[in-house]
Amino acid sequence: MNHGGAGTTYVHYGCRCDVCREANRSRNARRRAERVAAPKDPNDKRHGTPSFYANHGCRCDRCKSAWKTECKRIYDQRKARAAA
Repeated sequence: MNHGGAGTTYVHYGCRCDVCREANRSRNARRRAERVAAPKDPNDKRHGTPSFYANHGCRCDRCKSAWKTECKRIYDQRKARAAA
């Protein structure tokens, strides 16, 4: 098994050695940075979703509103579970 090559051994074979964990972490960090840095098409139908805010770094008003609503939903859900 080739350990650490771009994080694929971690993903495809489930290896959790330190080398594979670090390769997977850096691969995911690089891919996220690319998503966040990419220009956002104003007509993209993902605008206004919590995932576009979180995963793509979009901070348009629609995405911020969706993120705020999602955070409130999660807070209320946790509060209800704690009360039960």
